[in-house]
Amino acid sequence: MLRVPKLVVLNLTTDCNMRCKYCYASAGDYQSYMSYETALKIIEELRRINDYKRVKVLFHGGEPLLCYNVIKRIIEHYKELNLQSSLDYYIQTNCILLTDDKIKFFKENDVKISISIDGNTIASNKCRVLENGKNSITYIKKAIKLLNENNVQINALAVLNKYNYDKVDKIIDFYVKNNIYDFSFNYFIKGGRGNKNSYLSLSNEEVFEATKMIIDKIEEYYKKGIMLNEKNVYYIVKMFKTHKKQYMCANSPCGAGLNIFGVTPFGDIFPCDDLSSVSKFLLGNINDKPLDQILESDIVKYFASCNYNNIKECRECEIKDYCGAGCCSRKYYDTDSIYSKDPICGFYKLIYPYMKDKEKNGLIGKIYE
Repeated sequence: MLRVPKLVVLNLTTDCNMRCKYCYASAGDYQSYMSYETALKIIEELRRINDYKRVKVLFHGGEPLLCYNVIKRIIEHYKELNLQSSLDYYIQTNCILLTDDKIKFFKENDVKISISIDGNTIASNKCRVLENGKNSITYIKKAIKLLNENNVQINALAVLNKYNYDKVDKIIDFYVKNNIYDFSFNYFIKGGRGNKNSYLSLSNEEVFEATKMIIDKIEEYYKKGIMLNEKNVYYIVKMFKTHKKQYMCANSPCGAGLNIFGVTPFGDIFPCDDLSSVSKFLLGNINDKPLDQILESDIVKYFASCNYNNIKECRECEIKDYCGAGCCSRKYYDTDSIYSKDPICGFYKLIYPYMKDKEKNGLIGKIYE
C-alpha cells in the first residue's frame, strides 16, 4: 500500500427517507442494506492493517439510521471487548429518525453526530426534501431541539446551492442560536441527482461571495467572544498561513484510497465514498480478499498520481501551493476525468488575493492561528 487509510466510510444502506435534489448517491432510488457481519469484517480488516491502532469509522448512507441495529451491535461488540477506546465513531445523518434513546446511546458511546441541514427556512432548505417531496426543515428543527435537550454537541453540514448561498449569514445565526459552533458549507458535486439538477450548482463567483459572508460572520462572532469553526474556511486559512494542505479532500493528490475509502452495503470498496457508484473505480470486495491486497490496486495508484504537477491546467499555476481544489470526485463528475482542473478552480483564484488582504487587515488569520 502507498499509505494505510485510517478512516472508513461505511455506507450502511443505499436507502433513504429523503430525496435530496443533489444527492451524489441518488439515495432512496434503490434499497440495499449492509449486514452486521460485513460491517464487522470491514472494521476488523481496517484495524488489522493499522496494527490494531486507533481507527475512525463513519456511519453513512443513504440514511444510516435506517440501519441503527447494525450500528448498535457494532458499538456494543467493541464495548464488550473493552476496545471502544481504539475506535472513533462518527455518524452523518439527516437526523429525522433520531430519538431520545438513540441520542443517549450515541452520547454514552461518544459517537460524534453530524446533521445535514441546508438552511433554517423552507426557502434555504429547499433541496432537502422528504420522500413525498415536502420540505424537511420542521423535522430537522425538532431533532436539533432534541439534541440540545440531551446536551449533545452538534456538527452541521450544508451543501452550497442556488437556494442558500446568499443566506449563509442567516444560517450561521441560526446555528449559533441552537448551540452549533462547528459546521461546514460543502461544495456541490454533480454526481447522482446532483447531475440531474446541476442548475443548482454555483458559479465560482457565487462560492466566493458565500465564503466572504462566512468569514465576515466568523469575525463578527469572534468579536462577541464566540468561536466558530467552518471547516472549509479553516483549511483555507491554514493553507495560506502554512503553505501546507492539512485536509485530505483539498490536497493534491487528494486522500482517495490513501487516507480514506468507502464501502457499499455489499462490501464493494472504492477509493472515495463520493465515487462509490462509478464501477470503473471499484477496488474489490471485502469478501474476496484481504483489505491490504484490495488497496494495492492500480486504481489507488492512479488516484495517488493525480497531483497538480500531473495536470496540464494546474502545472504552471502560481497559486497551486495555496489551492484546495484537488477533489477527484468533483473533477470526475464535472469532466469525466480526475486529471483535470477542479470546477472550483476559479474560486481559489478569487479567494487568493482576498485572503492576502485579509491576512493584513482582517481577524480571520488570528482566529485560526
